[in-house]
Amino acid sequence: MPAKTVVFMGLKKFNGVVHRYLNSSEYVQMAGRAGRRGKDEKGTVLLFIRELRDLPSIGDLKSMIMHKGEMLCSKFRLTYNIILNLMTAEDINVLEMMRNSFGEHSKISEII
Repeated sequence: MPAKTVVFMGLKKFNGVVHRYLNSSEYVQMAGRAGRRGKDEKGTVLLFIRELRDLPSIGDLKSMIMHKGEMLCSKFRLTYNIILNLMTAEDINVLEMMRNSFGEHSKISEII
């Protein structure tokens, strides 16, 4: 949900084993919600740190904010069941849906 300001209460995440800093994709996903489309020219991201020991190093911050992020890879797999369900839906064209899928867009982007 877009907001004018996004506030981080910390930059660490528990991954089931240890607490680690957010990777760049996770940070961008949340910070990218700052700024409402059509209303705000820019959004604001605030980092609220309670304890000095929780303050990340400059290197960790740069890595999180400036890193390009991970490539998205579609996990969508078209199955016979999906095709049959789509064919029974009157308002959905199966071929059009396949052409507009994220995976198809990625393949076309690689070719161009």
